[in-house]
Amino acid sequence: MKSLKIVSWLLVPALVAVPRVGNADWEYIYQAAQPLLVRGGESGVWIASVPYVGYDLDAYDSPSVVLLTVAPNLLHWDKRPAGQPPQPENRNLASLAGIRFAIARVENPPGPKRAVLRGDTLGVAVDVQAVSPWPFDEPLDQVIPATLWCGLLNARQAWPKVRFVDYEITAIPSLNLTRYNGVYSLAGIQPLGAAERWRSSKPLTDRCIRK
Repeated sequence: MKSLKIVSWLLVPALVAVPRVGNADWEYIYQAAQPLLVRGGESGVWIASVPYVGYDLDAYDSPSVVLLTVAPNLLHWDKRPAGQPPQPENRNLASLAGIRFAIARVENPPGPKRAVLRGDTLGVAVDVQAVSPWPFDEPLDQVIPATLWCGLLNARQAWPKVRFVDYEITAIPSLNLTRYNGVYSLAGIQPLGAAERWRSSKPLTDRCIRK
């Protein structure tokens, strides 16, 4: 596992494909659950699906969508000076916190790389480094488990090919993240519907079966 370099994503099956001009590749639409920064009056992490269009993921490689969990996004933001147009912002807290996912992938010519599974288990290496000073109202100790939960939601899109996710986390000792290492079952996880607020009162290990 320590040799794995992976990125995590929640992939909804490809919805549309458009031929790429001058190339045999096709681009696809994916949706990934992410922990979002939303200034909603009370601190907390919101989880919602964000669409992506591109070539890096194969339409039939749903396990790799877990990598989009920590990918930067650009969301419409309309708080602006008078007369100025709305601005796009990266609101993915996982990306802003510098959290990184990696998965084992192999070349799959002529298409993009494909995820490598261990049977029905997807190994995800998670790298978390301290951000100092932490600039957000949302506590880092909520952002991290919310990010891991989004990774499980995204991996659930590959069911039944992927039934388990094995998280191996690298972080500075002061963050005390060893409790999140291990294998998580996707059996009881339902696809994400409407946006929802992460509730720290229900720990990650209570949301799914932990082996």
